[in-house]
Amino acid sequence: MLIYVITDRRSRPDLQPEALIDAIVASGADMIQIREKDLAGGATLALARRAVQAGGAQVYVNGLVDVALASGAAGVHLPADGVGPDEVKRTWPGRLRVGVSAHTFAQARSAAERGADFIAFGPVFDTPSKRGFGAPVGPQALETVARGVEVPVFAIGGIDAARMKIIARLPIAGVAVIAAVVGDSDMKGAVSRLREAAL
Repeated sequence: MLIYVITDRRSRPDLQPEALIDAIVASGADMIQIREKDLAGGATLALARRAVQAGGAQVYVNGLVDVALASGAAGVHLPADGVGPDEVKRTWPGRLRVGVSAHTFAQARSAAERGADFIAFGPVFDTPSKRGFGAPVGPQALETVARGVEVPVFAIGGIDAARMKIIARLPIAGVAVIAAVVGDSDMKGAVSRLREAAL
């Protein structure tokens, strides 16, 4: 079960952004998404480069293809209603892996058909950071999507160690989390607890 940690520096005012990136990298996460929508491109680029240069995890940049390319990131993560993965791959062939967020089965199927390398589907459970995307879809909808598309699916939205136990047996590639890791003072321990809950 892969652990995909999404950054949110506003939830950790006790840490400088660079220190937050270092802590997430050191947590043992498999994938990291640099998602700081209110930062200028240059500042986002600096954080992405820091994560890439640290090594140990695949790095993705939320929405900014130019920053993903300039930083040497593994890929870019696109919103459900944004530029399609096919357009990114056609413009920069072979350069980036492309993840796409989806909130409905139709969005997930469309993203897969258009060349997404993986999909983050949710919110599966209630979480403040995803309330703008509607009511939680629940584990059953997650399972339907995971079985219904031919690319890896990550669960997102309200995932913690307790809820990991609920979805761990579903045919998903992993979980995408913010609060469960970034909000924990012991990020490495938080990642370990998620892994243990998936066993």
